[in-house]
Amino acid sequence: MVGTGGQRVDATDRLYLSADIPTLLIWGEADPIIPVSHAVEAHGHMPGSRIVTFPEAGHMPHLDEPTRFADTLLDFVEQTAPASFSPERLGEMLRRGEGGVGS
Repeated sequence: MVGTGGQRVDATDRLYLSADIPTLLIWGEADPIIPVSHAVEAHGHMPGSRIVTFPEAGHMPHLDEPTRFADTLLDFVEQTAPASFSPERLGEMLRRGEGGVGS
């Protein structure tokens, strides 16, 4: 996905499909590979997602700040209802396309 020439994959046009899936984005603000701005943009395309950034962490916040990472993840799991899946809802979202959620 990321090589010496930069990022080759962009899922922005599909992130709306995560509207019914609880999503936690944990990102290192000092990530030299994929900038935190990508997380902020993704968060903006993912209704209901939560974003937490670690100012001192790089590309692997789970290794740079394992205790904070674990605490953040446990908090998310404890406070978030599980996803419910509906093939009909997914089909509707796909038919409506980008921005179809709430349109």
